[in-house]
Amino acid sequence: MLLFVQQLQDKYHTILFLLFFILLLFCYTIYISFKVSKSILRDKFYFFLVALFFWMIAKVCRFVVTEDYINWIIIIVQYVGYFGYQYSLFIFSLIFYGGEEMARKEQWISAILPILGLIIVLTNPLHHMFYISINIDYEKRGMFYYVLSVIHHVYIFVSLYILICAMHIRTFGRAYKKIRIILHITIAITAYLMFLFWLQKLGILPQLSFLKIDGTVVKICSTFFLIILPTLGFHLLDITPVSYQVLYQKLPRGVALMNKKGVLNTPNELFVQMFPVIKGGFCNVSNFVDSLNELVPKEKEQLKEFLLSNLTKEYLLSYKDSKFVVKKYRLKSNRYLIYVEEITNTVDKMMELEKKNQYLAIMDQNLKESIKSKRDLVSTRAKSSVAQNVHDILGHSLTVALCTTEVAARDGCREDAIEKLAMLEELLSESVQDLKNSIQGNEFDFQQTSIIKAIKNLSNLKVQLEITTQGRPYELNSAQNEAIIRICQEAVTNAIKHGDAKTVHLFLRYYQKTLEIYIIDDGKGCNHVKVGCGLSGMEGRVKKLGGSFEFGSDGQKGFHIHIEIPIIRMDK
Repeated sequence: MLLFVQQLQDKYHTILFLLFFILLLFCYTIYISFKVSKSILRDKFYFFLVALFFWMIAKVCRFVVTEDYINWIIIIVQYVGYFGYQYSLFIFSLIFYGGEEMARKEQWISAILPILGLIIVLTNPLHHMFYISINIDYEKRGMFYYVLSVIHHVYIFVSLYILICAMHIRTFGRAYKKIRIILHITIAITAYLMFLFWLQKLGILPQLSFLKIDGTVVKICSTFFLIILPTLGFHLLDITPVSYQVLYQKLPRGVALMNKKGVLNTPNELFVQMFPVIKGGFCNVSNFVDSLNELVPKEKEQLKEFLLSNLTKEYLLSYKDSKFVVKKYRLKSNRYLIYVEEITNTVDKMMELEKKNQYLAIMDQNLKESIKSKRDLVSTRAKSSVAQNVHDILGHSLTVALCTTEVAARDGCREDAIEKLAMLEELLSESVQDLKNSIQGNEFDFQQTSIIKAIKNLSNLKVQLEITTQGRPYELNSAQNEAIIRICQEAVTNAIKHGDAKTVHLFLRYYQKTLEIYIIDDGKGCNHVKVGCGLSGMEGRVKKLGGSFEFGSDGQKGFHIHIEIPIIRMDK
């Protein structure tokens, strides 16, 4: 008992140290329960705190309990916290580094060694390879103790390394420097104390009063400090800031910070890909601009002036066959957020759109000119058609009128002359109506036109018209009727006017799909036919209907015209 009291006096530094950290752990747990929102990281960190709490309480109880069987129960509780602390710290560091929850299978794999260690401790009374012997005054450790201790330290050091890497990656701005200082100082102090404990155990150093604290306690409490300080200062347990960090790194735009001294720092992944000169994490504006070798000196000076100025405008940067827009956003403490977006595709599409707009403008102008040309062409054709109709109608009517008045003048009978003048009046009246219809664009009705009557009248005056048909006559459409009658009209007019013919033979051959017309007169022949308005008008009418037109003379007597027209029958 005296020996136990002596050991208790020697361990009071450790007990006080543990009690202080238990109180600190309790206060910190209450603090984060109010300050930190519910998240995966918070739940895993609670697991870590509970395991640490169990270990510390059991460690204190081992110094004050005297019964062996109770001491063994406390040892079991201690190592439950010990291996739980080992496992929870490792899982917490991996989740914090990755920013997302681990798969359940991976968590079970990570728990294999801690569970195996706990089983070895629980079965120690059977194999005595973890503790060979243990009592209040003395304990002798076995082989499994040292093996599991090595595994435990590997877990701890790997976890701390992952946490340090994650804190370096996920922390930016002014907080980056503070966290780095905290981590480095804490690690240095911990390493120094552990080195002193090691020298003391080897007997190189004497038993110093401040080194009477258990080294394991210092190690675990230092580990706790490595986590508690950054989480207190920068809320690293909250999943939202972690998510912001991940989003910051994965932004589809290049982003970096610039302090008031003109130093670019904390670039995200895309910014580093765009400008590898800042791969180290920071770079001053001068070096950054100088690294853009493809820029001419004037462009470098303009970019440098833009970055260092207080203006928050945009700057268009052309670099490596790409185009970027650089923007500045003013933050607190004279800092700026530099935002770089590649707009090569946008600019190319805008240029392509501009080319298409120019092309469409040209096409629009061409279309307007084409429409104007077509309007002019339609107008010209309409005028030509009207002129042709005027020529045909007036030419024939005046020719018939001339012949009629000539016959009436030679005729000695007053009644016959009056009759011929009446016929002439009717002919001219109907010709005027035909002219009106032609000018106004009204449809031609061959059944009511004066042309048939005029042709019949011609046969009674100066020209004998003989009409011969072959095949079964059928009705034609209005356009075909008008064309055929106008052609016959012009042919009779030409026979009277130019050939001085006495007889005109008209042959109509009705086929199933075509209509053939032969017009033959007995007038004067000609060796050379001069194509005038009459012949060209007849040919134009036939071509418009998709037919063929031929004419000629043997040079001695007569003139002939042959026409073949594809038929659109009205009775089918």
